[in-house]
Amino acid sequence: MMKVRSILVVDDNFDFRHSLVEFLRLEGFEVREAVNGDEALHIFEGEAFDLVLTDIMMPEKTGFEIISEMLSRKPDQWIIAMTGGTKWVSKYYLEAASDLGSIDILAKPFPIQNLLDKIEELGN
Repeated sequence: MMKVRSILVVDDNFDFRHSLVEFLRLEGFEVREAVNGDEALHIFEGEAFDLVLTDIMMPEKTGFEIISEMLSRKPDQWIIAMTGGTKWVSKYYLEAASDLGSIDILAKPFPIQNLLDKIEELGN
């Protein structure tokens, strides 16, 4: 198994994205960020990432579209989907993301340690 070193974070919420990116950088990861799906796919075209963390509900392209398009280009890409909202909506969206091929799912807000544990599991 490969160890996770590089991560692409895709989220239209500035505060959430910025906090997550800064935390991951402090943990030693190489991190790029995208504010929407179009930007994420553009970055993805030119760079390789060990892991993609994507929000589901975003303008322009949803996380569902990002997951589908990234996996069609690189079927072994590790993607973790994230979403907030009501418990029912989160559950439905996260299950759909899993069905599309995301390797894991996180309901926002989540303890950052949960994400670190998932990343560590990927590298083992």
